[in-house]
Amino acid sequence: MHYSVDDIPISLQTVKELPSEEQPREKLMQFGAEYLTDAELLAILIRTGSKSRNVLDTSRFILQKSNNLEGLFKKSWKELSTIPGIGSVKAVTLEAAFELSRRIQRSGSKIKQQMNSPEAIGERYISKLRDLTYEAFIVVTLDSQLRIISEKQLTAGNLSGTTIDIQRIVKEALFDSARSVVVIHNHPGGNQNPSQADKVITKRIHQALKLFEIDLIDHLIIAGNSYVSLSSLGLMDF
Repeated sequence: MHYSVDDIPISLQTVKELPSEEQPREKLMQFGAEYLTDAELLAILIRTGSKSRNVLDTSRFILQKSNNLEGLFKKSWKELSTIPGIGSVKAVTLEAAFELSRRIQRSGSKIKQQMNSPEAIGERYISKLRDLTYEAFIVVTLDSQLRIISEKQLTAGNLSGTTIDIQRIVKEALFDSARSVVVIHNHPGGNQNPSQADKVITKRIHQALKLFEIDLIDHLIIAGNSYVSLSSLGLMDF
């Protein structure tokens, strides 16, 4: 998307000229972060605007052009740096903040966390995959109690798909002495329904792991904030 500085309204006041209770930092310190708008929180992160546009107007412009916070989260620092008043330093700061947010959502001990239901798997991996604009594939190896041993993103494709290396999946499972495996991939287009190719690759992964007495217990497809479990759909009764 192309951004023009002329798209941002000229600010009639600087932030320092606003009443103290309307200045984002002071408002946060006085009332708490939960009382700030999205634009005010964003303004604290980017700190300054431009010569003719204050940081609040710049923040409102960014959110408007991104449609919402979720749209903003999907932008890389390179995209963010093209916004007037942002530049590379602020853009990198924003992307770092977004990644921290994603990691907080995924936080928890990998060793202790059990992947014993589609809900548990979906809760962990939606935040990791929902914002990607390309198709990615993750293999999660599990111990006998369905606790995570390791998780690895094996491939990164494009909007139309990705290539799955089944031999690599088997190697990862054997290296970890895994008893079972979960695989997850995303559909950037938002359609959570499994394709015929998804069904075929699931069966092939299952057959390859079964040779080494390792179970493939589920294959989840992430689409935005939702997911579908091939196991729950009865598509893994091989």
